[in-house]
Amino acid sequence: MKGRYFHSGEDRWLINVPAESFHVTAADEVLSTTLGSCVSVCVHEPRLGIGGLNHFLLPHEPAGSDHGEALRYGCYSMEHLLDELVRMGALRSSMEVKVFGGGSSPILGSDVGNANITFVLDYLQAEGIAITARDVGGHWARQIRYYPKTGLARVRRLDLSRRPEIVEAERRLLNGLLGVPDRVELF
Repeated sequence: MKGRYFHSGEDRWLINVPAESFHVTAADEVLSTTLGSCVSVCVHEPRLGIGGLNHFLLPHEPAGSDHGEALRYGCYSMEHLLDELVRMGALRSSMEVKVFGGGSSPILGSDVGNANITFVLDYLQAEGIAITARDVGGHWARQIRYYPKTGLARVRRLDLSRRPEIVEAERRLLNGLLGVPDRVELF
């Protein structure tokens, strides 16, 4: 698997979960991702000791788009993440959920991050899945390390103004999805 390596400090495998993807596991691994305006939902099923993490860019597919059920959209990413855990034997009623991300920056604006936060909070409420922890919004990027076997999550806040590569990567992805010409430059 690309983005998987043995991390000697963690003494276990670390799996990088990039934008537009998710990873579910029963193994004692660490899932890692870095977020700007994107959101990640970390799900743990304590009865089985399984869990997963997703990383999505936008809440819903934009009108007129023909991307289909792409994992870049929260509506599909959440469905796939939860369905895969259920397939592994998890019960929605015993899932523990942690939500991270949705930061804002002057380049991306606050709308994308806020829309992602609103979407995921509403989605989880509609599904009857309680949120046990969250760190969302603000002007931070976040580096997440999630331990699906135990449900532990570690969050490192990063100043978005000092991490232009995160903002730039998300801006390019979002502009490509929304059909916006690539005219904004970082300085």
